[in-house]
Amino acid sequence: MSDDFDPTPYLRPPMIDVASGVALGVALLSAMPRSAPDGVRKAATKLRMATVGLQDAWSWSERSATPGEKRMADIAIDNAWSSLHSRLTAYATLPQTRWPRSPRAAEIVSVVFPDGLAFLSLPYADEWAEGERRLQRINEGGLAPDIDELAGVEFLAEVRQAQARYGEVLALAKPEAAKPGPDLTDPLRALGRAVGAYALQVIAMADGTPASLRVIRQILKPIDDQRALLASKGGAAAEVTAWQSAGTSTALGLGGPVPDIKL
Repeated sequence: MSDDFDPTPYLRPPMIDVASGVALGVALLSAMPRSAPDGVRKAATKLRMATVGLQDAWSWSERSATPGEKRMADIAIDNAWSSLHSRLTAYATLPQTRWPRSPRAAEIVSVVFPDGLAFLSLPYADEWAEGERRLQRINEGGLAPDIDELAGVEFLAEVRQAQARYGEVLALAKPEAAKPGPDLTDPLRALGRAVGAYALQVIAMADGTPASLRVIRQILKPIDDQRALLASKGGAAAEVTAWQSAGTSTALGLGGPVPDIKL
């Protein structure tokens, strides 16, 4: 190996955030020649797995609800409130002489649904907020036991579940039992290790000739490019900070599709 070639920088590749990590993995895989030796190809397979793993984890954590999911959540909450309203309203129409609780049903309807179901036609966020206010009235007024007795326990329970889901889909609220998204630190570190292992196999291609070093530099050029980009944004201090905060980025883009690597 030539005296002017230092392999050290390639064994600890720079990564400023999750986006650049995915982009680096994609670039390295794209730059690998088809004639690469088996050791390089095996390391590339692991690099691809690590890149896809980070990409998938990031896609999951950044995922927002689709318009279709929002619409389905809206339909569910509309049905839940409408069903509860229908049950209570129906009970309120029963003859008080035979069903002495019917006035209580009418009273609850006037408290929870003072304007009927008009709020279900509001824009999504406004409808969710109105639903929250109605649930607050139920909670603060201690109305839940009476509602369960008059309408059946299933109906208020369905409203609560659908309202929680509605807020989650709209990114306005999350259920208390909701699990946090995946921690991206571990998949990012796994990618860093895979890049280092891949670079080591590429460096092992050196046979002491200038031609082999040129090939190695070309294959590992994405690492040089990323390090140069990092240097333009703050140098070594920025790199240390980036590695310490790895996994917390919300940078744009997923770095493109990950190339297939087959042995």
